Amino acid sequence: MIRNNKSYFPIVIASPSGGGKTTIVKGILRKRSDIVYSISYTTRERRKNEINEKDYFFVSKTEFIAMRESGKFLEWAKVHNFYYGTSKRFVETNMQNKKLVIMDIDVQGARQVRQKIPNTLSIFVIPPSFKILKERLIKRDTEQNESLKIRIENVHREVQCLPEFNYLVINDNLNKTVSKVLNIIDAYQHNLIVWKDNKEYFDNIFNEFYEEDNNVD
Repeated sequence: MIRNNKSYFPIVIASPSGGGKTTIVKGILRKRSDIVYSISYTTRERRKNEINEKDYFFVSKTEFIAMRESGKFLEWAKVHNFYYGTSKRFVETNMQNKKLVIMDIDVQGARQVRQKIPNTLSIFVIPPSFKILKERLIKRDTEQNESLKIRIENVHREVQCLPEFNYLVINDNLNKTVSKVLNIIDAYQHNLIVWKDNKEYFDNIFNEFYEEDNNVD
């Protein structure tokens, strides 16, 4: 059982693929020694620039399902046809040791974490526009054409989940974005309310995100 404590809580950073969440998390970790990163488990193949047990724990589908069935995951999700999961033990242990645990996960996983730990701080990050996001994915050139297509299609579903998150950050400049997220974490940790749900605000952001693209389903 994970106890709720306003001072020590999970931090969920979510974004569509190519939204920059992993880079943002690395920037946060360089500035806050009291924040630890939860390395996800995945069945996805390792990319050439990734290191096992540093970027992800790369496991087989059989291993992942066995871990899931034995209750080892705080959250898990199937994303882009691969499985991803967060170690329940890692989060529990670090929260008990008065650490903030940060994770970059999918919107499905973020929903599960919030359900299990209500005081979770959830932040959704998006680029300034859908057009920019597509360009980032294409330039990254780490996906096969079919995988790239799936990731782009999933953007629409993920952006629809914006209202579920505590905060929304537009990632138009990396350093500024890291600073914004750090300010949010600090305010949340000290019980300062700096943002509230606002449907009109979300609707405006949603429309602005897609306004440069004419090919939205």
